[in-house]
Amino acid sequence: MLLYKEKEPPVNYMGFFLSLILLSISLFLFYSFKGEPKNQDSFLRLANLKSLSESGHLRTFSEPFLPFLLYTWKKITTLSYINAYQTFISFLLSLFLHLIMLSFRKYEWRLNHYFIVYLIAFAPFSIYLPFEYLEE
Repeated sequence: MLLYKEKEPPVNYMGFFLSLILLSISLFLFYSFKGEPKNQDSFLRLANLKSLSESGHLRTFSEPFLPFLLYTWKKITTLSYINAYQTFISFLLSLFLHLIMLSFRKYEWRLNHYFIVYLIAFAPFSIYLPFEYLEE
């Protein structure tokens, strides 16, 4: 196993990071054109974010890590509630898709690997995944 890892070429981190940012931006634009999130989980997360920003406590009972992470993201980016939420979920989906494909890498990434990541990100079954399963 160690010999196999020594022969493997290193990861191109610049290409990985640029692809991550490009996919995050394109997912955010896609989510922005779709409009506001319309499922109950997103409403609860946005209500928690607004309550945490304005009154300092959570509106509904949930694990506190995600609302505080969203609150920190909103404070760093100084976006509105919905835009901060959409950029956060688009960045997380992009990051997880890239890390999953990176774990399946054998030698080096080519254009077809990036194409697969982008294809999976915009597949009809995965479009609503970050809105519904963000806490998982």
